[in-house]
Amino acid sequence: MGHSHVFETKLGFAAIAWNEAGVTRFNLPGPKETATDRFGGATPAEPPAPIAAIVDLAQRYFAGERMEFDGIELDLSQVDPFRRAIYDALRKVGFGETVTYGELAKRVGAKEPQAAQDVGVAMARN
Repeated sequence: MGHSHVFETKLGFAAIAWNEAGVTRFNLPGPKETATDRFGGATPAEPPAPIAAIVDLAQRYFAGERMEFDGIELDLSQVDPFRRAIYDALRKVGFGETVTYGELAKRVGAKEPQAAQDVGVAMARN
């Protein structure tokens, strides 16, 4: 399952989980209990240098600095191809830009009537 690490930010406690392939989960800041109970099976650990660098980026971001996260390796091997395509398209949305679920659906070629709703479900599981 990998490892996890809880860390403090200016907005509360965040958590990151990873394995050899990359980041597997990330919890946005909130109460400490929320950060610590979402990674069932991950072993708490001190992060190795590449993960510690991501923690530093996140802490700086949540302190108000503009940071770039596009070079972070993610392990999406447990994610179905549709959601993987959605997440890849979302990572291409620039800082300060917004995009609707319907637009994201179009960007990945989803044309069915409920495609925007499917994107919403993917975001909820993100």
